Amino acid sequence: MMEKLSNATTKEAIAQQLRELIFSRQLDDGQEITQNEVADSLCLSRMPVREAFLVLTEEGLLTRLANRHIAVNGINHDRALVYFRHLIMCDCMAMDYMKTHNGSSDERSWHEALLSSSGDPLIKAVCSSSLKGYTSYFFEKHRSPDRSALLKKISLLIDEGKKAEAALLLQGEYLQMITSVLEVEFAQ
Repeated sequence: MMEKLSNATTKEAIAQQLRELIFSRQLDDGQEITQNEVADSLCLSRMPVREAFLVLTEEGLLTRLANRHIAVNGINHDRALVYFRHLIMCDCMAMDYMKTHNGSSDERSWHEALLSSSGDPLIKAVCSSSLKGYTSYFFEKHRSPDRSALLKKISLLIDEGKKAEAALLLQGEYLQMITSVLEVEFAQ
């Protein structure tokens, strides 16, 4: 089920393995898991597993049940689409406060640059959460020159001060490109 960890065993390494299992749908939505089960599969004590479970519960990927078990809040098409709609909403909000934008060829880095360029610490903090979790997994797994080219076009619009047009492309064509990939991925 899970891979053995190297000497650098931490709650974050355990949490990352569990995230990968959830995002790749190797752990199903609603599936119950226990600290003992995970600790045994990793040959670890329960303490770092308990801490990893707390991290993932805060992220919304796990839910604590009354029987001391944990249920997986798995990824499905609708949930994944909500993550990307939230990211695009944050991108559009950041554009309104942006002072400069330095785009990037890497899709995740492009969003990160846009969100951090607002100069407003509250906007940056709220929006940066959009890039964690499933969206990062998606960008890593589904690299696309088409989406990168579209983000470069959006960057040009932003640099020209055409934020409304950039926002329309993000909410329209860019979201549609992501939606089509999600439809294929979740059809399997």
